[in-house]
Amino acid sequence: MSKNEHLERYEKRKKNIISLLTDTADYLRENDNADDADSMLKLKDDVEKNLFSVVLIGEFSVGKSTFLNALMHRRMLPSFKKETTATVNFLRHTSQAPHGEAGIVYYRDGTTKTLPNLDVKTIEKFVSTNGDTAERTIAQTVEKVDLFLDSKFLQDGVMLVDSPGLNGITENLETITRRQIKESHACIFMFSTDHPGTKTEFEILRDLRTECNSIFIVLNKIEEIKASEGETVDSVIEHLKKNYVKQFPDATLPEIYPISAYT
Repeated sequence: MSKNEHLERYEKRKKNIISLLTDTADYLRENDNADDADSMLKLKDDVEKNLFSVVLIGEFSVGKSTFLNALMHRRMLPSFKKETTATVNFLRHTSQAPHGEAGIVYYRDGTTKTLPNLDVKTIEKFVSTNGDTAERTIAQTVEKVDLFLDSKFLQDGVMLVDSPGLNGITENLETITRRQIKESHACIFMFSTDHPGTKTEFEILRDLRTECNSIFIVLNKIEEIKASEGETVDSVIEHLKKNYVKQFPDATLPEIYPISAYT
């Protein structure tokens, strides 16, 4: 098949998907489901702009922000052993910056703020619960944050999305994350070796499977596996796979990618 034939097929599929998403949004809105309708329109807008969104999902403290920092080869997103991420943060290629900005903060009141750089201390003020003050809460005032980076992982319209944890203490953060899942094209679900495959994680994953067709499983913090107690990367993965089969007996067993985001 020639390149022109590939492009023609792609444009045809793209047109059909846009039409389907538009019809779905109309149907949802007619049936008083405005939130899901907005999510469909967001997906349609991304398809029209050739953008592909991959959202990172998991409980807080599994190392999502650290993982994205490692992919970008720089520490910019704050990460701590407690609930930290308070906004949806889009990592986008520098070519997507409207006027060459390092980053843009979008507030819920419709205003924006340009970030002068992607220093972790600067970003923390707008994306982290550590930026909360007596006068404002980040999760309630900031809608989203765009961070523009020159990375090969962000080329060709790919956007990586750092989301708040789904087992956090703030209900509003969970709502933000679940909305983003509906607006993304694929998901990376992250487990951690210090508590792999908990009941709540599989409950989250069960819900996620109904919202997203493309899910990649990552096992983080393999550097913390207790070799002195007979644990190995393979044994932890095998344990996780057995639990997965128990929870989803009719599902195809996914590939599990072991990583150490800190190293």
